[in-house]
Amino acid sequence: MAGLFTIGTTGLQAAYAGLQTTSHNIANLNTPGFSRQQTIQSTGPASTGGGSFFGSGVRLETITRSYDQFLTAEVQRASASQSAAETRNALMTRMDSVFPTGGDSIGEGIDDFFAVARDLSVRPGDTAVRMAFLARANDLSSKLSNTDQQLESLGRAVEQQLSDSAKSINETVARIADLNERIRATRGMTGQPNDLLDARDKLIADLNAQIRVSVVPQEDGTFNLFVAGGQTLLVGSNRAQIEMARDTADPQKTVAQLVTPGGARLTLDGPSLGGKLGGTLQFRDQDLGTARSRLGQIATVVTQTVNSQQALGLDARGQPGAPVFSVPAPVVNPRSTNSGSLAMNVAISDVTALSGTDYEATFDGAQWTLRRLNDGQVNTFSALPINFEGITLSAGGGTPQAGDRFAVRAVTGAASNMKTVLNDPLRVATAAAVAVSSGTGNLGATAGGLTVLGANANLNAPVTITFTAAGTFNVTGTGTGNPTGMSYSPGSAISFNGWSLSLNGQPRAGDTFTIGPNTQPAADNRNALSLAALQSAALANGQTLTASFASLSAEVGIRANGARSEAEASKQVLEDATRAQQSVAGVNLDEELSKMMSYQQAYQASAKIIQAAQSVFDELLSMGR
Repeated sequence: MAGLFTIGTTGLQAAYAGLQTTSHNIANLNTPGFSRQQTIQSTGPASTGGGSFFGSGVRLETITRSYDQFLTAEVQRASASQSAAETRNALMTRMDSVFPTGGDSIGEGIDDFFAVARDLSVRPGDTAVRMAFLARANDLSSKLSNTDQQLESLGRAVEQQLSDSAKSINETVARIADLNERIRATRGMTGQPNDLLDARDKLIADLNAQIRVSVVPQEDGTFNLFVAGGQTLLVGSNRAQIEMARDTADPQKTVAQLVTPGGARLTLDGPSLGGKLGGTLQFRDQDLGTARSRLGQIATVVTQTVNSQQALGLDARGQPGAPVFSVPAPVVNPRSTNSGSLAMNVAISDVTALSGTDYEATFDGAQWTLRRLNDGQVNTFSALPINFEGITLSAGGGTPQAGDRFAVRAVTGAASNMKTVLNDPLRVATAAAVAVSSGTGNLGATAGGLTVLGANANLNAPVTITFTAAGTFNVTGTGTGNPTGMSYSPGSAISFNGWSLSLNGQPRAGDTFTIGPNTQPAADNRNALSLAALQSAALANGQTLTASFASLSAEVGIRANGARSEAEASKQVLEDATRAQQSVAGVNLDEELSKMMSYQQAYQASAKIIQAAQSVFDELLSMGR
């Protein structure tokens, strides 16, 4: 009789456990990270009697979760990649919107500025045109500065996002460490803490959305976590911290550091970290940094070339041209941990050779290396001064020590502080600084064009050219060296003291030409022509200014499209990985409802067994009375 009661009771308990587990599954149908659970049962031990074996019912072994370690790991990896790609895509979309097209673009501003310069060459004495020239100059500098200021603002938002990501990572790791301890405490029990395991897997998935981690299971049920490069983030309940610390080489930036429980700091390779943190660092260091340095290059080239041409001319009052624009000078920041005393200086030596990048200079005790920050290219130099890509690095005093590093901000930030500093239209230098006059007794050639080639200490010094024959001439004047018997070929230029003179016709003996200060600048348009000619000159590392900005704008667009495509592809990979993982761990409502009906029937049947046993027992009792 006891056998029937045992069989019925164990069947009742097993069916109830099945109902409870299935109900739990149904209740968590939409719970993120939940893994479907199922009961594992086995036949109870048989008993013997009368030479036969009789069953003793069912035994509930445990409740397991449907879990595949490899599929779960694949979802976590895909989550890290998708989060990094989506984060970069969102930031690239914001940066792309900073570069408008059409009339509001910087390219249009450059074209409009030089269009007015051409008008100025036609009407150099027209005050209205001079005022329009300054208005277009102010419009161009405003567009450059406003664009860079928006990028700078985006950079500040990125820095805050990095700080928030580091805080979120640390909070998630702390919760995983707590779950590690709770899971460790269940060791030795018959079953597994399925819901705790699911909760930890969910937190690890959330963590991967912030930073890619590798998971190493331990025998005690805990998980150890490692970030890119194999650095330990969590061992059991001992956890490190992720911090965004001020970069010792560039105080305007932060770097991701792993702080161990003992306080040691390890700088992490930002873009390789994955997750939101890695995607944000990749955007800041590669996309945003490149855009700002290229924009700073354009602002610097515009400023220096226009100002230099202005300085070569005369304004309406006969004074040398004043600067039109201003930009900050390049700067060098020594790493705060440098052990040497060297003060490094940086200057722009050739604005047309600027490459649109910042640099890191490093001294190894014997030689210098200069690394371009936009592409990582490294060049080696034996000693200072270093002349490279339009900049000159020199020693300003002190001595370097091995390992010393210097952040060279050659162009970044130049655009955000660009200003138009000329506000007097009469100060626009439309005239050339020098003029030529032909001798009154000349019988051969006449003066053609006189062009100022560049700054020269003797530019305004009077110079006289006297032809002794059709093919020879003498020169007198300060800075020329007073040469005699110089050869001349028709059509060739005569150049001294920073100017170049061309002649029309065949000179004769006795023809003279005198070059000296321009005494009638009001109607002279030669410097205005030179200003307008800057538009078609290859001033920006082999490109025109318009082409350079078009190249920058196109590069930003290409990067934005690439980020969008990468985000879409990584999203698909994550969806596929999640679908595969859910095919194992997910709850199927139809299946669970079918199980519930089966368990309900088994429960009712087991109750009938107990009822039958009770009836038999009652019958036996009645027989004995």
